Amino acid sequence: MFDALIIGGGAAGMSCALVLGSAKNKAFAADKKVGIITHQKTSHLQTAVFNNVLGLAPKTTGDSILESGKTQLATLYPHIEQIEGEKVLKISQPDDRFTVTTNKNAYHSKLVVIAVGYTNLMTIKGLDQYIESHPR
Repeated sequence: MFDALIIGGGAAGMSCALVLGSAKNKAFAADKKVGIITHQKTSHLQTAVFNNVLGLAPKTTGDSILESGKTQLATLYPHIEQIEGEKVLKISQPDDRFTVTTNKNAYHSKLVVIAVGYTNLMTIKGLDQYIESHPR
């Protein structure tokens, strides 16, 4: 059972995990279990190449940023559980907790953070009524 489970291994999800991880020594975060499902196959960063970004070497790939983000999270906040190689298929709330079903497992959490970018590939069952078309 997670206290918070983040769905999305791209920039938004990894940033959320870093912020939650940094709160580990705060009283309100003591003994909280946090996880992130780091499926990154639909992240817009996956195929990006950065040439003119302050602090990044030219030709830095988005894929390398995503990989280094997972390493950074594991190094700084090893208490955040990274769930790799699983894609979220469905989210339901049968009672006072959420059930997140992936292609391999089912997880339970008090809170779920949906941290995915705009994409037509957002096909998580249970979220249909919340999806709005992106203006792009």
